Amino acid sequence: MSALLECVTSFLADRKRRSESHTLAEAFNAYKATRGNWSTKYAGEIFYCRRTVTDLLDVPLSDITAQDIEIELAGIAPSNRNAKIKRLRSVFKEAVRQGWITSSPADRLNLTVRKVQEIRIYAVGDVQAMLQRALDTDRMLVPFLAIGAFCGLRPENELANLLWDDVHLDDERPQIVIRPETSKTRRRRFVDVSPNCIAWIQAAGVPRVGKVFPASPKTLQRKRIALCADNQEKEWKAIKWIPDGFRHTFCSAYLTLHESVDRLLLQTGHSDPAILWRHYYRSMTKADAVAFWAIAPG
Repeated sequence: MSALLECVTSFLADRKRRSESHTLAEAFNAYKATRGNWSTKYAGEIFYCRRTVTDLLDVPLSDITAQDIEIELAGIAPSNRNAKIKRLRSVFKEAVRQGWITSSPADRLNLTVRKVQEIRIYAVGDVQAMLQRALDTDRMLVPFLAIGAFCGLRPENELANLLWDDVHLDDERPQIVIRPETSKTRRRRFVDVSPNCIAWIQAAGVPRVGKVFPASPKTLQRKRIALCADNQEKEWKAIKWIPDGFRHTFCSAYLTLHESVDRLLLQTGHSDPAILWRHYYRSMTKADAVAFWAIAPG
């Protein structure tokens, strides 16, 4: 009789636990509510991550296992799989913080080890060409490009949300203030502004009020495409747009010129000097680095 009572008690306790358990959909909503100051890019990543695990959204968090998640991620390319695991870890971490579960099943998933790929950077001539094209045809775009190229801000959050109030060109040491709410690391930092960056901004002659680039992401994308397109009438040759290319080029040129990964760490807000060194050491010649920092309006 005691064994039967124990089984019934256990069953009722488990049933109560499951009925009170929050679902994965609620965890996504809670993550958005408490950590929702996202860039457009990150918001898109969360959206597609949620769509990938649609079959689990209504499942109680306490019932979801690592194997369940693996089934949802089956067939996804390694890089995409890793990205989705990282996003799921963030969502489950919020559920743990809320006290809805005690541990995250996503933490038990292994990331796929990928071969280290060489980062892609722009040729010095391509940076010069893009800036000059913008100066000649679309001056509103010049500060965005110049700050991206010569200050290395992250394009999707730091640069897209940069305000002119945070750009201090007239100080004794010209700097840009990266606010915690736009920084990927949520830490304030100060980025030096090079003389040639200032020269391009001044040459553009745009009003320094509001956002540095006062238009939508779609408008920015359209302008980028036009800037890099082959245009026989303007005698432009096509330039291949590289995602995060200005930031990668900046890091390469900065490390090559200054030979200090510690200084680059402070400029970029990166957290791992080993990764910076591995990606950017000797990714640009000294001559190209010198030429990069001499790029000026024609």
